Amino acid sequence: MDPPSLSRETLSSENVSLIASWVTNCQKNHSFCQQSPSPLPLRIIDVQGTVPVLIVTDGLKKAAYCALSYCWGLSEANAYDQQYMTTSKTIAMRMQGMPMEELPQTFRDAVSVTRTLGLRYLWIDSLCIIQDCEADMLKEIHWMGSTFGNATITISAINASNASSGFLARDPQPISFKHSYVGTPGKAHLNPPSPGGTWDKDVENTAWNQRAWTFQERILSRRVLHFAKNKVYFECRSGDTDEEGAPPRRSIYDPSFSGDSTLLARTLGYFEHFKSHGPREQDLVYKAYYELAELYSKRKLSFNSDRARAFSAIVGNFGLLLGSGHCHGLWLNDMLHGLLWRCGRNVGGDRSPASSSEILPLRPGDLDSKWLSWSWYSAGEQVRWPKRPKIFLGVDENSPSPRKQIMQQYIRYQETSSESPVTLQVNAYLTLAYHEFIQYQNRGKISVKGEVSYYPEFDNETRKKISGKLWILRLPSPTLRDHIYDHGLVLDEAISGSSFTRVGVFRINSLMPRSQDGSWVKIEAGEKLEWVSLT
Repeated sequence: MDPPSLSRETLSSENVSLIASWVTNCQKNHSFCQQSPSPLPLRIIDVQGTVPVLIVTDGLKKAAYCALSYCWGLSEANAYDQQYMTTSKTIAMRMQGMPMEELPQTFRDAVSVTRTLGLRYLWIDSLCIIQDCEADMLKEIHWMGSTFGNATITISAINASNASSGFLARDPQPISFKHSYVGTPGKAHLNPPSPGGTWDKDVENTAWNQRAWTFQERILSRRVLHFAKNKVYFECRSGDTDEEGAPPRRSIYDPSFSGDSTLLARTLGYFEHFKSHGPREQDLVYKAYYELAELYSKRKLSFNSDRARAFSAIVGNFGLLLGSGHCHGLWLNDMLHGLLWRCGRNVGGDRSPASSSEILPLRPGDLDSKWLSWSWYSAGEQVRWPKRPKIFLGVDENSPSPRKQIMQQYIRYQETSSESPVTLQVNAYLTLAYHEFIQYQNRGKISVKGEVSYYPEFDNETRKKISGKLWILRLPSPTLRDHIYDHGLVLDEAISGSSFTRVGVFRINSLMPRSQDGSWVKIEAGEKLEWVSLT
């Protein structure tokens, strides 16, 4: 049976009926996608009248709504201060009405989709958040997971490069002619339009899917309509399809999915999957978190200060599953593993910075974007975590309490005053070492007490090329006393002299257990755990 032909118009009557059938089937038959009437976000756009108007709900009104996910596409030609947005000066005008001809094309298209779906309300970040009010931004970002999770439909404007370009117009498909040599010589007939694209081409490998903010907007949504160049795609927490009736992809948490590329997998439904499986094996949940963090770290940002903000809703959802305190992208109950992140260029990952050259100057009122050296937010490029060691061997993994009790022996974390906002202390083995940059190999070598030499992985290419004194911090493995590998952090002394900054990681693989390795016996002679402060 031939697949359905593609419509020449995105919102043709056939497509509207098809989209309605997808949503209806999802609402009736998908357990992961069920929802009770939820309060509207604090501000939302009422599109029922001729002129859309921004209204304040105070979170009291319950109704169905759409949320728009799109690229701001900031550049020199499309500067931040030129965007159509709500500010302290314009909010009164937005609440009086926003004529359609005044709205950028992407927003106009979103209004059209919302009305066509029979919904009254639409949420757009630049209009529903006061962009020059830091307090309002922080409050609304805190609720971002609920904003997209409670939306009936998330409109994904994949085909829009920015707010002005729009996403409903389709490329005119060339009509090809074919000569038939059966019957009347030279008679021509029209070929049907060529088939549309694929999830890989039209959704996963797009500028929209490379942006940091769209990562959590997509994963936390209940249902997403992707408006690609020539086709509409639909995905929800339980399945997906497209305008041509493509079969659903596997979920990334499906045990049968073993591919390395997440382009082939559906990521919606992550949290519903874990919530539905009762008592959770903690290691699997942590593993899932690091996998998403690795994917997110590849994304591009316009503002450095958004690195934590654009991932905060993901963190919040994992916090409900893990029962662990969280600090700057890492979990207190899993800190000994979390600290071991590595930059992607050291492990065959994406070598280009996640922020690339698209990082722009801070917006007025932005928070300081200088990240703590031990947080993976400081990397500015793709990060990876090593394979999880069995450091909790013999611990009941279904309860966070034993894990927490173990971590408290090795980790202290406190947020204090504004002058010294964060203190992280690690109870580990601190050793003075010497670093030598080997130019012809373009890598560094660290020597410890003249007994062991190994090659560290530096977070910064500049630091790698500086020879001299540094420190290694060997992290303890609480339940494995005689393992044949060792790992930890490479440190520099902080300017204050009372703490250290992370500059890289190291890992040593030995050919024999530690107790039988003479070099390690000499290095560890007289060593003891000590509390080391990291900044």
